[in-house]
Amino acid sequence: MNTKLTFYQARNNLGLSIKQVAEDTDISISTIKRAEQNNENMNLFYFHRLCKYYGINPSHIYVGETKNGKIPNLLVRDENKYSREAISLALQSEHAERLEDIEAISSIMRLELTGDNLQKQGARQAADKLYILMKLEAERDSILKPFQEQVEQQKKVVDLEKFIEEFGIGDLDELVAIINTVKNEKSDIHCPGKSSMNTA
Repeated sequence: MNTKLTFYQARNNLGLSIKQVAEDTDISISTIKRAEQNNENMNLFYFHRLCKYYGINPSHIYVGETKNGKIPNLLVRDENKYSREAISLALQSEHAERLEDIEAISSIMRLELTGDNLQKQGARQAADKLYILMKLEAERDSILKPFQEQVEQQKKVVDLEKFIEEFGIGDLDELVAIINTVKNEKSDIHCPGKSSMNTA
């Protein structure tokens, strides 16, 4: 999830024109325009001057090329990170109430930080909300990650059981015995020329 602002958004949130920013910061209009389109190779001195002027922590500014001053899918989460099974398990655990609270608060904040709602807020206020949202998402990840790992581990066990059944192996102990036998057979294989090389 991307939780950063572009320079374009920072300026517009404060209702400032490029000309006004240029006059107040002593940065040329052309430099400000370029920074709002792509600030990846921007002079660091100007970068920090703009951040200070807009009242935003530099870590909250998106670095890279933008599209019309915006980051595509700014607040879209990676829903494929966790399976339905993992989320279901988490909602049946002692973390259920906290997860529901996180989802409720996050939904409201994501709504406030999209479209027209984002433009109505000051840059500092928006950045603070983005930071809170980022912390909530991190907490959500810390809760769901163990359940996702549990689901993946269970899937490995099921896959192994299918393998045992498909190849007519009695049980897991028999499979382990077969693997050990194969290992022993490999270690006993004679390599032609090996003894002659050692005695040469």
